[in-house]
Amino acid sequence: METVAPSAAVPPRSATGPSSAAAAAAARRAQAARERQAEIRAAQERVRERQAERARQGPVAAPLPVPAASR
Repeated sequence: METVAPSAAVPPRSATGPSSAAAAAAARRAQAARERQAEIRAAQERVRERQAERARQGPVAAPLPVPAASR
């Protein structure tokens, strides 16, 4: 039985680093993380804008108490 030598054209996996599928998956995770961070920053900015608008409007009157007879 004849043995076949491994092809010299295909380097061992350890020499090529992570597979392209793993690299693509890592890139997708990194992009998703960047998008989540952008969404978080946008939400925080909206909260700050609402708080600033409320501060400009001044104090809000408390709701009137409901008489016990109308409950």
